[in-house]
Amino acid sequence: LLVRRFGASTLILGKEDIQGPFASIRPLLHVDEVYSTGAVAFRESQAMPRARAAFSGRQVGICDPSLLSSDAPPLIEGTFVPGDAPAGAQFRATIRNSGESASVTIDIDGSSKAALVLADAWYPGWKAAVDGVETPLFPVDILFRGIEIGEGAKQVVFQYRPLSLKIGAGITIGAAIVVFWAIFGLLVQRFRARRDPWRTPA
Repeated sequence: LLVRRFGASTLILGKEDIQGPFASIRPLLHVDEVYSTGAVAFRESQAMPRARAAFSGRQVGICDPSLLSSDAPPLIEGTFVPGDAPAGAQFRATIRNSGESASVTIDIDGSSKAALVLADAWYPGWKAAVDGVETPLFPVDILFRGIEIGEGAKQVVFQYRPLSLKIGAGITIGAAIVVFWAIFGLLVQRFRARRDPWRTPA
């Protein structure tokens, strides 16, 4: 279930994994390649896309792992509940590969009102904007990031901007200003001492 919802098409397990915690789902996995170390790569043909639309969902106050199910709508934590997909609705999300781990840009084509689910880890500090307008995030299936998108939405941008980063930047700028003025004051004092070498410092 996790592999499918994470949008991962391949799962690599060692012998201990196959004989241990993953033993019960072994019949569901399709062997893709066996390595000389004993590790096995399994191909998951039912993996969901990394970015996808949820047109239906189960609203919960706090996500409960026992409610997760492979054949049930996703758990959506918060107040937003998507409606049913309109007849003939089509959705395509294209993730731009920017190479940045702190930013994800998704281009949307043919969207209706839905919850856009990004199969990346939910973590405080992530912000999101739909077509340039900041929009609240909410957890989906406990682990993933969700955001409401309206009809006609074209682009969603996720950025990691935690409060700690802003505080750290403020402290750094403040410290730089203090150091600058200290150096400036020292230079002024030396300049004055050179112009008036007989002047006794206060």
